[in-house]
Amino acid sequence: MALYLALPTMLGVLRTRVLEPALSGCERIEQTIVTRGRYLCLVALVACLWTGCNKNKQIPLSKTCGSNGIDDTAVVQWKPENLTGSVVGQLAIEYIAHSSFFIHSPSGKVILIDPYLSYYWLGYGFPYLGVVRADTIAVTHPHYDHDSGVFIGRPWPFDRSIPVIRDPGEYTVGDIHIYGIPGKHADPWGKDFGQINTLFLFEVGGLRIAHLGDNGPLTSANIAALAKVDILMMPIDGDEHILKAAEARAIIDALNPSVVIPMHYRMKDLEVPGSPRGLGDIEPWAACQTNVFQLQGNIQVFHPADFPQPTRILIFQHTSDGL
Repeated sequence: MALYLALPTMLGVLRTRVLEPALSGCERIEQTIVTRGRYLCLVALVACLWTGCNKNKQIPLSKTCGSNGIDDTAVVQWKPENLTGSVVGQLAIEYIAHSSFFIHSPSGKVILIDPYLSYYWLGYGFPYLGVVRADTIAVTHPHYDHDSGVFIGRPWPFDRSIPVIRDPGEYTVGDIHIYGIPGKHADPWGKDFGQINTLFLFEVGGLRIAHLGDNGPLTSANIAALAKVDILMMPIDGDEHILKAAEARAIIDALNPSVVIPMHYRMKDLEVPGSPRGLGDIEPWAACQTNVFQLQGNIQVFHPADFPQPTRILIFQHTSDGL
């Protein structure tokens, strides 16, 4: 850096003494002012380049990220953050596993999203069979890891008095307003049921929470329908089973959520050997992101006063109930 600062002075001396003809006193003063002004601009530019002119530039956590935004060698040292508080009377998200969540509303209403079929492909069980406490169940599409296996002929494992939402439309459950938005399952999967996939947008507790199911890249119509999203639940894994890393980044950039919650990745501590095939870990993708936090539990309370904020990626622990 000292060389950058000294170079203009050295060049100025050389130019004045060797290349320039003799100048009058006034001409010499005028030239000195102009020359120093140019050199100050050069020094400012060098300093800017040295410290980083673009303060919004993302610096990846990993130095071995591939051109696809995936680090296949990643072993992430997570930055822990404990944000969990009491669920009673507050908006909270509770992660079960895979793409399945509970949303708890401030009034006590509960939505269950995408319950998976136990020990089928995923290799671990759903913990609340027959005893789930929910006011409504939302199912994004008829894959066994999202609809408890109903489409392939398995019996529905929950109380049939609990309403089930599967289709696009508008629904209200107490203080939760739900928008079902037509989407399309990521290629090449889901052709046996026409690749239907319902994007769910939940307005609750002063925030807007989107669950993408297994949707592929969002269309302009999808983005317009979702509009403002505070919390985004999206499928992503190191093997790019549903979304490619570039597609995931495009969705985040388009929706600009304050919180991204990854889902639909492997849970190695739960799986039996050999399952699931074709699904990757979360670490290779997360290692190439910034502002990543791993929570110490599977339940997180959110307060509208904390939004908006720069996008953070929150990696939830899965539930330990019955698993």
